Amino acid sequence: MKRDIPLKRFTIAVLLFLTVICLSCSSASAIPEFNTEVKLSTYQQVTLEEASDILGVTLPEPAYLPKGLQVQEVYVYYYPPGGYYPQGKGNVRIIFSDGKVEKELIEYTDQDGITRLKYNIECRMRLQINWLGGEKFIPIKVPPGLEIVEINGKVGFIREKANVNTLTWQFPEFELYLSASRDAPKEELIKVAKSVK
Repeated sequence: MKRDIPLKRFTIAVLLFLTVICLSCSSASAIPEFNTEVKLSTYQQVTLEEASDILGVTLPEPAYLPKGLQVQEVYVYYYPPGGYYPQGKGNVRIIFSDGKVEKELIEYTDQDGITRLKYNIECRMRLQINWLGGEKFIPIKVPPGLEIVEINGKVGFIREKANVNTLTWQFPEFELYLSASRDAPKEELIKVAKSVK
């Protein structure tokens, strides 16, 4: 009888350990990884604060992220006023994951035959924020056949492309594109989008 007690304790300890492992896996697995790229000929890596300083505007951010996800990397490009964009133009890409992102530096040749560099990045979510120098965006038109969603009184839509879902909507002076794997719950994309302030 006494020999059974250590075996029971061992069994309980193993079950508790497996439960903890399963719970920690489930939070990350709800949002699978997908691949995104950042071209280094246009983008520079910065912090969120630096991106706001470069553009001269406070960037909207999500107040909600799926469990375990946080900002890992931020990239910005900015065209100052003049030329094609007289009012200026900027674009920020925020990479979310539940740990340090895996990225690979790749050399490629662009359409003009110039050799350039880009990162291929494995992440859980990506938020792209487009800004047109303070000009108001023309309300977006939803392409036929796409899923329409309402984001805080604004019309948005979800586009499926390859293995990625992208939710597109507008936020006063910004166009936003929130992307995740097609295997991620669309409800999570919508919840993150609705929390953007």
